[in-house]
Amino acid sequence: MRTEQGKNISSQNATKHGGCSEKHLIIGDESSEDFEDLQSMWMQSYMPRDLAEHHMVEQLTRADWFFQRAERNMAEVEFGLMESGSPADWTEEQEKKLLRMQRYLTARSNLLAKAKKAIEDYRKNRTNEFQKAEKHEIVKQTAKRKAEDEMTVEECIKEMEEIAELRRKAKNL
Repeated sequence: MRTEQGKNISSQNATKHGGCSEKHLIIGDESSEDFEDLQSMWMQSYMPRDLAEHHMVEQLTRADWFFQRAERNMAEVEFGLMESGSPADWTEEQEKKLLRMQRYLTARSNLLAKAKKAIEDYRKNRTNEFQKAEKHEIVKQTAKRKAEDEMTVEECIKEMEEIAELRRKAKNL
């Protein structure tokens, strides 16, 4: 499309079923409240600890939203096809529509799985980094202890408390 009117018309093509839509978050009978509820659910589930995690949870929410849309579209198409008769009686156009909706559903399912994996991998890497830092600190403290002739009881207790605190932090990641 070359004219503004043509561009405006073609930009609405993705709102018919939303299978390819990235631009249109809310279409048809969807509501922004439902999207916000979904986002709240994912935020409570993952409780992002930094901006990167927060962004990943937002991506996960969008992926889940589009996946749920694809599931609804697929169910609608399947219901319509079953109402129209036996699969043997379906037209070529009906079969194409079913296959297209299956592709959209598969693509959205893959995006949802990737979004979840991204968060899990990010958290795993953060935990590993913290554990490496904890081990380094323990080695450093052990070397320091060996360098000293003797530790007082108070110093030993303080060191053990510091190590326990590091372990608690690592478990909370």
